[in-house]
Amino acid sequence: MHPYYKFSVVLSIFFLTITSLSCVTIAFDLTKSENAGNADWVIGTSPNWTGAYSDFGTALRTLGYTTQTLTGSSITASVLANVDVLVLPEPQDPFTTSERNAILSFVQNGGGLFLIADHDGSDRNNNGWDSRRVYNESLLTASTYGISFDANSIYADPTTLIENPQTQITSGITQAGMYAGCSITPSGNAVTRIWLRNLNEEGLVTNTYGLGRIAAYGDSSPFDDGTGNSGNDLHDGWHEYHNAQLGINVVQWLAQQVQSSVVFSTPILVPSIPVINQSVEIRINIQSTQAISFVYLYWKTTGGFNPVLMTLLNGTTYKAVIPAQTTPSIVQYYVLARTSGNLTGYYPTGAPASLASYNIGPTANEDETSSPELPYSIYPNPSKARRDEITFKSKAGTRIHIFNSKGEKLKSIISAQDMVTWDANDDNGRKCQSGIYIIRFVDGTSVISKKLILTD
Repeated sequence: MHPYYKFSVVLSIFFLTITSLSCVTIAFDLTKSENAGNADWVIGTSPNWTGAYSDFGTALRTLGYTTQTLTGSSITASVLANVDVLVLPEPQDPFTTSERNAILSFVQNGGGLFLIADHDGSDRNNNGWDSRRVYNESLLTASTYGISFDANSIYADPTTLIENPQTQITSGITQAGMYAGCSITPSGNAVTRIWLRNLNEEGLVTNTYGLGRIAAYGDSSPFDDGTGNSGNDLHDGWHEYHNAQLGINVVQWLAQQVQSSVVFSTPILVPSIPVINQSVEIRINIQSTQAISFVYLYWKTTGGFNPVLMTLLNGTTYKAVIPAQTTPSIVQYYVLARTSGNLTGYYPTGAPASLASYNIGPTANEDETSSPELPYSIYPNPSKARRDEITFKSKAGTRIHIFNSKGEKLKSIISAQDMVTWDANDDNGRKCQSGIYIIRFVDGTSVISKKLILTD
């Protein structure tokens, strides 16, 4: 199927463990030989949680969900009574009529159903049934689910054909993998969220039935973390592209977790233009229809994230301090808020796959002090490095120093009048690449730094 890759991504280091009880239960099925042959589509058991979907289960528990594995020989209404989302990870045995009716009733009454299939011919227990045939012939009907798995084998490594505008289910997703999976034919009110190699190959399809929701994906490998029973040839797709975020988004959508009930303002940095050897306070306004239990800020420059509990400054504004950095760098961060009703909200949208950031620029010289009253400005900002002529407004005689995000000085200009232009070339005549730059205006004993964003 897919060569083994090991990637370090945000979700693999998934924040600190939060101890909380949740009324939302995610059940992974193991009644249909999902661990047959060269498969191991299980979340495992405590305390080791070993299985190809163990990272999937761990991520859900970290978010506050309860997980369980359905064992035995059948799925019944009583088994599903305390389940909110049912995940079927590549079933190898057909469903009985009573099971089909129980699952249909479960969805109709508000349950979420995640259908995970694989490529045509992926019959792992050699009983003549692969997952797509199991779904098509023993569970799905066009009049109910509006989903049919196609008899093909497709590599999309990765696909970037994501719905536009993006919704909760694709938030933070720009790339997703399919490593020898099958496409889907939607019908009725089914909606395609992700396509594969072209817009005629549907990859992720969702629908609603009654009060419930259904999501379908034609490959099991994107949610496989590469761990499992010895001898199984598993592949780590969970840590590639945005596959992990996709799995989380699908479950949150199926569980009807409404992220928009937790609303964030744009954070404020104090100081607004951070420099080295100076701590930075991040303030963010958070409003929710439920009481907020806690808010965490996760930040890093390199390596893993550092969690900081944010404190209530006043009203609905929370704050946390990121320690001073000793070298020019880029600090990446995101904010997680949890409510009393176990709703989880993130800033920015799509976190922790998507991150906010700010640049730590070089400090002023010892004989320079900051003076925000000076009339300095940059326009256009952002600028296109290969098209725009960038104008700096300042006092005549001002020294203008241009630094990259590493703190390296690229150019120095002395303004002969109140405006001076820059062609985005460094002192060696090389065009500057897209990125964040620090423009430092120095006038006598006063200095102020501003950010400039260059785009291609």
